[in-house]
Amino acid sequence: LLRDAAREGRLITFAQMHPSMAKLPSQEAAALAFAEVLAAVEWITRRGGPPALLRVLDLVAHGRPADQAVAQALSVPFETFLQDWRQWMATRPLPEGGDRELKLLRFKGDPRHGGAHSEWADIPDEKARGFARLGEIFRGRGRWEAARQEYGKAVRRVGGRSAALASKFALASLMSGREGEAAAVLSEAVRLHPGHAALHVSLGRLYLKKQQWQPARDAFLLANRTDPFDPEIHAGLARAFEALGEKALAEREQRFAGLLSGEHER
Repeated sequence: LLRDAAREGRLITFAQMHPSMAKLPSQEAAALAFAEVLAAVEWITRRGGPPALLRVLDLVAHGRPADQAVAQALSVPFETFLQDWRQWMATRPLPEGGDRELKLLRFKGDPRHGGAHSEWADIPDEKARGFARLGEIFRGRGRWEAARQEYGKAVRRVGGRSAALASKFALASLMSGREGEAAAVLSEAVRLHPGHAALHVSLGRLYLKKQQWQPARDAFLLANRTDPFDPEIHAGLARAFEALGEKALAEREQRFAGLLSGEHER
């Protein structure tokens, strides 16, 4: 999205982002604006190192307008920064998995977004969607092996491109005692969707089952960055920290898990 907008001259200006990205007209515009800001931070760091970025923050904290702060930190006119930044964005290599369709928010039950099966709307293959829906039916009935087989048929058609499918197939595989299958699909899916919390939770479950405490801790910490309100994440962290001898951290995470699950009063 960012690369194409930079090449075609369709970037959101910083003035349009002010006073809030929430006022932008669409999901696509907001996604593009966030990507632009990320790229701007990356470019500042490439040009001036971490001290330049810290300098920008210090200047803004003391009341300097952001454009002036960037110009002063990099010792170039702000227009020069904008020109160099735009040129770099147009040629910046894509991360792995980046050359895909934009992921949009979908709302369950809204017929415009796929109706009751909105979570499978991002699967382009119709047969794979059908297998995924069958897997969901079996999963809802507690028939984990049957769910694993149907989810697996979908995964074999589309791989790890659907984060929801990969996560649910991994869970069904774990419940069926097939850890190897779960690990294989998760390793691909997490490369394509590094910010998808459910994938890291699934990895955390797998590592806990194998008693691999440090990888479990790392997976749940990554999940917590995106979804800090899931009690399972904190319960998993508590188990991992306990096994690693981090008693204070384990107690803290267990308390968080209790608060989020409603077991304890604040």
